[in-house]
Amino acid sequence: MKLQNYIIHTKFKIIEAIERMQIIKTRDLLIEKNKKIIGTVSEGDILRAILGKKDLRNTIEDIFNTNFKFVKIGEEYKAVNIFKKEKVFIVPVFDKKFKLKKIITLSNFFDEFTK
Repeated sequence: MKLQNYIIHTKFKIIEAIERMQIIKTRDLLIEKNKKIIGTVSEGDILRAILGKKDLRNTIEDIFNTNFKFVKIGEEYKAVNIFKKEKVFIVPVFDKKFKLKKIITLSNFFDEFTK
């Protein structure tokens, strides 16, 4: 799957994030602002927004998480601990300049690292 499919802008509406998650079959998305990844939004974040009576037409700016977990290029093996501890479904991989290089999904992690 294309890297860009997992990335949405802060101006996306909550309902658009839900739709994207459904289309690409994921529970987490990366949030971009000014061409930089600045956070994640998960199904849990969205559920909390719904329970908090947020309008689904609001942008995700108020609900996404800026304290997200990632790994550096060459350290992809560390993703296993993130998947186990954080209960996330995607782990972004960044280079030294914090440029997004790839995304490890839980399903492709098992495919790649359990051969």
